[in-house]
Amino acid sequence: MIYRFRNYILLFFILLSIGCIFASTQVYFKYDFEQFFPKGDKSLDEYYLFMEKFEGDDDFLLVGLKREKGIFDSLFLNRVDILTDQCAQLPYIKRSYSITKHKNIIKTPFAFLPLDAVHLDDPSRLKRDSVKIVNDPRLAGNIVSKDAKTLVIALKTLDSLKQFEVQILMDSANSLLAKSPFDEYHFLGKPNFQTELVRLQIKEFIISTAIAAILVTIVFSLIFRRFIGVIIALVSVLLCMIVFMGFIGGFRIPLDIMSALYPILMIIVGVSDVVHFSTKYVEELAKGKSRKDSIKITIREIGIATFLTSFTTAIGFATLLTSMITPIKRFGIVAAIGVILAYLVVMVFTTSILCRFKLEQINAPVQRKDIWKAILEWFYRLGIDYRNRCIAGVLLVIIICAWGISKITTDVHIYDSLPRNEKLTTDFAFFEKELAGFRPFEIAAKAQGDYSITDYEVIREIDKVESYLNKFEDKINGIQSVTTVYKSLNRAYNGDQREYYVLPEKRSQFDRFQRQIDKLKIEEFDVLVSKDKKYGRLSASILDIGSDTIKVLMNKIDKYIAENTDTSIVQFFQTGTGVIVDKNQEYVRNSLISGMSIAFLAVSFIMALLFRNLKMVVISLIPNLIPLFICGAILGFSGIELNAPTSIIFAISFGIAVDDTIHFLSKFKLERDKGIAIEDALYLTFMETGKAIMITTVILFFGFLVLLFSKNPATFNVGLLISLTLFSALIADLIVIPIMIRLWIKEK
Repeated sequence: MIYRFRNYILLFFILLSIGCIFASTQVYFKYDFEQFFPKGDKSLDEYYLFMEKFEGDDDFLLVGLKREKGIFDSLFLNRVDILTDQCAQLPYIKRSYSITKHKNIIKTPFAFLPLDAVHLDDPSRLKRDSVKIVNDPRLAGNIVSKDAKTLVIALKTLDSLKQFEVQILMDSANSLLAKSPFDEYHFLGKPNFQTELVRLQIKEFIISTAIAAILVTIVFSLIFRRFIGVIIALVSVLLCMIVFMGFIGGFRIPLDIMSALYPILMIIVGVSDVVHFSTKYVEELAKGKSRKDSIKITIREIGIATFLTSFTTAIGFATLLTSMITPIKRFGIVAAIGVILAYLVVMVFTTSILCRFKLEQINAPVQRKDIWKAILEWFYRLGIDYRNRCIAGVLLVIIICAWGISKITTDVHIYDSLPRNEKLTTDFAFFEKELAGFRPFEIAAKAQGDYSITDYEVIREIDKVESYLNKFEDKINGIQSVTTVYKSLNRAYNGDQREYYVLPEKRSQFDRFQRQIDKLKIEEFDVLVSKDKKYGRLSASILDIGSDTIKVLMNKIDKYIAENTDTSIVQFFQTGTGVIVDKNQEYVRNSLISGMSIAFLAVSFIMALLFRNLKMVVISLIPNLIPLFICGAILGFSGIELNAPTSIIFAISFGIAVDDTIHFLSKFKLERDKGIAIEDALYLTFMETGKAIMITTVILFFGFLVLLFSKNPATFNVGLLISLTLFSALIADLIVIPIMIRLWIKEK
């Protein structure tokens, strides 16, 4: 049918490619931090409820400025003050704040008197100001470093900025700082993360596509050694990419942090299919068959096997739908569809082009000894001559892998996931070292019964928790809560003396402060207390000490709250973006196990339908378990954290690795169905299908190694681990499968 309608097929794909090129112009990049929240989790519901009551905990942009000789210099601080005013005029900024704008309140007999924390007009008072500021728990470690060498200009952004708005803000901020007199400046906050990560996504998408294209050209040149053969293969892979990008653009699917993997996946999956189809077609032509007969045999034998391999690969990706993280789920389903699209393109388009050419036009004759055949002969003899040693070696590898798997860690650090050698990462490290860090820390307080969050009894309970948090000053910084307002008023009533930054001891004093708060309409109060006065917040920043360490710390805090606070008055629960993201680590493990279980069951079912033999099903699965063990061992021994992006390695590896097994066993079954003896069938499988799976594995290996050019550690790790896993899968197929067949399958 394909031979008969080859001209119509060519016309169809020309029109399809034009449509897909147009649709691909709609492709866009997006980075949304909230997409990494685990959907359906109870904590997420609590977080959204919390955000309804308060403003977001990550809608900010910080500008860090450092002066080695100390920030308390008149010229430096005046420049900071000017810059703070300029920052307030940036697009999408609600307000700006720095130490030069901070006011200390003192109660006089007549009224409250605001006093500048920094006396810019009187340099002689700067030393006295510096002493007060570095000893003020509201400021030190928060907007001023404890060594007084660094300060922060804090910018509050509008809520939920879109990507183009974030880009405008960061372009304006960078332009402003570049013109400022400050040689060194650092950004921290969601707008900076969004802008820089999207920029890096676009850059790496283009680079990985270009490098992969060069690699594929070299590989095809070595395989076919004829211009027409190389062009057919390259056009086929290019068409796979065009159709895939048309699908992405047509359905307006955003490209996110996982998108750098798409070009690699589509190119190497397309290459794998092209190699299998073209290799079989060339083999049949070499046997003297006509082009029409050769393409029919190729479609009948390779078409079915390649469909099964594409289907199992798609299943591997589709198992990522078990994840509760939106980018992982989207990557899984888009990649699965991409694999099927690549198969359809190669199955229909490539075969319709191949059948137009004779053998000598596509493939040059081999003038030297076939190195592939020599390698396959060695593997074939290895399983016969050294069978027991091979079995012992495999068992030893499994034992070592079990040890390595036991060392896998989920202690995720934000710094380790940031792109290497980028200013974004340098800036993050700067704030971690000099100030309070980036990771938001939130505890919500909910007044119970008829209590209001501003009642004296509730405030005392909140103060207990805040005092306990202050014991972890090496990890938690910049603690703010509703008690801050009352403590500041107490200090104001006592001459702004540091020792009075505590809650008033007497109820009457507290009630007087409450009346003052109602009159003054303090801005801080509205940020820390909900409008209905049923919720309050304890906000802080926690250093990047690792998710496991943070979990231990959070459990300690929860235990203290349960044992030392009166839950009939007020109840506390942890919330905020930090807590939600940490939940991902729990779901990574759960979704990994459930996803792989589904993949194994699906592949087992396919193998059962294909071979209708339980022994063959087991033979097909065991060699694909070994590479996964090896992948887990590498994770454990290398100390690579098992986080959300890294967890996809197992699904991808299994989905692709099982392809070679299907091709190998399908060929073996075809030969056995012809009545050929087991050993002869194995030899023929090695010599014919073995070459194709070795070539495709080499392509896959170097294709994924392209990801080593990525600055994103997650992408780098995916490329390295999948490459090594697929290489080990090939070795397992060529050693373990033949040995198991010889041991378990007997002549009828």
